[in-house]
Amino acid sequence: MPTPKRKILRTTWKTQSSGHLLLREPWEKESPPAILVGDSPLPLSRVPSIEAAQFTGFYEESGTLTFVAFPHQYPRIDFEEEPPVLAGSFNQWANAVKNRKWHLEANREANPAYWFLILPKNEFQDDSEIEFKFITLDGQWLEPPGNAPNLVHPGRGITNFTLVPGSVNSRVFHFTIPETLEMEGDLVIHWKEPGHEEMHKLPRLKEFIEKQSILQLGAIIEGDATIFRIFAPRAETVRVSFWQMESTQEKQHLDLHPNEDGTWENRHPGELHGWHYCYFIDGRNTDETTDFDGAEALVDPYAKAMATPTGPGIILSANTFHPPSNIFQPPERRDLVIVEVHLRDALAKAPINLTKKERRGFSGLTKWLHTGKTYFHELGVNAVELQPIHEFDCDNPEEYHWGYMPVNLFSPASSYAMQPGSASQIQEFRELVQAFHDAGMAVILDVVLNHQGRYTPLHGIDKGYYFELDESQNLTNWSGCGNDMRSDSPMARRLMIDSLVHWVRTFDIDGFRLDLAELLGLETLQIIEETLKREKPGIILIAEPWSFRGHIAKKLRPTGYTSWNDGFREFICQYVKGKNMDKGLEYFLSGSPGQFSRFPAQSLNYIESHDDRCWIDKITENRAHNGMDPTPLDIRRTHLAIATLFMSMGVPMISAGQDFLRSKHGINNTYQQGALNILDYDRLQKFPGTTQYIRDWIRFRRSERGRLLRPSTFPTLENLHFFHHDAGHALAMEIQDGSSRMVFIVNPEKKPAFPDLPGNLLTNMQLLADEERFHVNPTDNTGVVSAQEAVPPLGLRLWHSC
Repeated sequence: MPTPKRKILRTTWKTQSSGHLLLREPWEKESPPAILVGDSPLPLSRVPSIEAAQFTGFYEESGTLTFVAFPHQYPRIDFEEEPPVLAGSFNQWANAVKNRKWHLEANREANPAYWFLILPKNEFQDDSEIEFKFITLDGQWLEPPGNAPNLVHPGRGITNFTLVPGSVNSRVFHFTIPETLEMEGDLVIHWKEPGHEEMHKLPRLKEFIEKQSILQLGAIIEGDATIFRIFAPRAETVRVSFWQMESTQEKQHLDLHPNEDGTWENRHPGELHGWHYCYFIDGRNTDETTDFDGAEALVDPYAKAMATPTGPGIILSANTFHPPSNIFQPPERRDLVIVEVHLRDALAKAPINLTKKERRGFSGLTKWLHTGKTYFHELGVNAVELQPIHEFDCDNPEEYHWGYMPVNLFSPASSYAMQPGSASQIQEFRELVQAFHDAGMAVILDVVLNHQGRYTPLHGIDKGYYFELDESQNLTNWSGCGNDMRSDSPMARRLMIDSLVHWVRTFDIDGFRLDLAELLGLETLQIIEETLKREKPGIILIAEPWSFRGHIAKKLRPTGYTSWNDGFREFICQYVKGKNMDKGLEYFLSGSPGQFSRFPAQSLNYIESHDDRCWIDKITENRAHNGMDPTPLDIRRTHLAIATLFMSMGVPMISAGQDFLRSKHGINNTYQQGALNILDYDRLQKFPGTTQYIRDWIRFRRSERGRLLRPSTFPTLENLHFFHHDAGHALAMEIQDGSSRMVFIVNPEKKPAFPDLPGNLLTNMQLLADEERFHVNPTDNTGVVSAQEAVPPLGLRLWHSC
């Protein structure tokens, strides 16, 4: 017999004894559903329309539809600055911001305040399901609340509201628990009527955990003793087990004692440097906010090294973490040229004699760097952004993984170490960073603070304290990785910040790229910036300013963060195909001022990263996005894109292998496909023209001539001019500072372009680059060059003053 369809979607609390009952379908009967709690009827009443709209996004009455957005549901968005707009298939979605008809008005007197738009029902087709959501004037989508009963998921992570005009909008009821019922334990409501019966457990009342500690956490060696201290505010028992590596002796155990600040600790009268350890934490699982299992071994979140991704942790003395003798000073942010790379992708085919074990870890890359003839040296960048190298979940050391599922925020990955059981990863990674510094390259770490991997100990320590939960006490998933870390609970935030400080103090890291930084929130991001700048004033901070929940690049403008510019990435891809307007290119060449950047180096410009298809596969003419054998047109468009990247103000970044037209056979997501991600250095010889072209652009960008493109503030209108081509998308840019001047023209069209330039614009200029080569030391092309000279199809010209 098929299982009857459930009618209750979820329940949420409003007060200590009342809440909301949300139904899967509209309830069209006049009397509320007959539901019991214990042996008593559960009092139910229809909620006012505006209260229901907090869940549904709209309400219906008297021939009208009222669409409602509540600011308190989007605390990171300023509705006064960026009011919401109604968007849907009926008004071309994001294009609705251009028409005031769809803009919502404010009701600031209500509690809670809300923004609304009233429209006649006949504005929409009758009896058709309509999808909608809200968008701000600056283009930020407002995701519907996760407890909305009228959600639809059309695909690719998209979530919309839905409505059917003509239906009765009554999916939301108010309930009150009778005073005679005991509120302790689980409460179950029972829907019982002829033909239908179901049980539903009410969520436990949430208790915001405010406890926090200023005590040092971890396994701490003091003199001849070792202190174990861990934060577990709702645990009832905590025991630590410790043993010598490869010892035949039985493990030793120590019960920890609770402190009022939520920590547990005890002192062992022995110096346990090099010993392994783990915790066993138990307590009552009275609701879904805890996941205690006293039999499960948990790694200390503050362990500075781990023997494997699942543990155990390794106890290390303070001497292990002495600061480097010479602190590296990274380049100023405006002077950065970054390459993003994965350690194993770089090493797999590196032209150096390495053992199999060296080739998959820190020591192999260090050996290659010591030769002074690596891919990175030849590329000419001054900063390397390493994809995650902190401990991540994998089932064996050989398993390929990009590292975006962390299980410990302090330890370098054990699978990249020669002797992980003895914590060799500490010294090996220290030596790798030093080798990059010796080569004049800053080291930026891609760090994941917003979610955890499968083997995280934080679930077992206190799930509700460390992770975001929705109204039904389920893990939220705005990261797309199964869980979202809470950044507002004090000790979760401290864990994140303490880990970043550890990387700077111990390894002299020069900067961090924060994965899905939107999930961390502005307050946490600001505290991170303030803290790290005290540690290292020249620290480089880069944000991936989005998540599935929203985009905060504009909110980061007052900070010192540089943001990945996804708008640049998508625009250039279309521009070199002749599909985007030159006005947009003017904006990106200028450093994305206004909405995105407060100063040029706040925009990190790129056309390829580890995510999604690589560049050549994305733009190739070949079938199935397979750019392994790019066409001449593919190569020409790549040259245009690279030239535009390095001529744009901001921080340029390329993905490793982009200079030899790296292809992944058109595969979109390759995070676990090492064979596709390996850097195939044979392509350096296959595409020498493109390789040299990109490397020359990097050298030019970092040179004295390229300083015009590295301003600390946006150029004035007197120093930056643009000239458009009336018949197409070609664009010319002139930039100067009084002593130096350059002119750049790019033509994405398949026909010659004649930009409308002043007649004397190119007087006494040297031609430095075109679409095929870069003249590093030009000796001719001086004198007067005609401003009416045609720029060939998919061509470009760069002139510099003599």
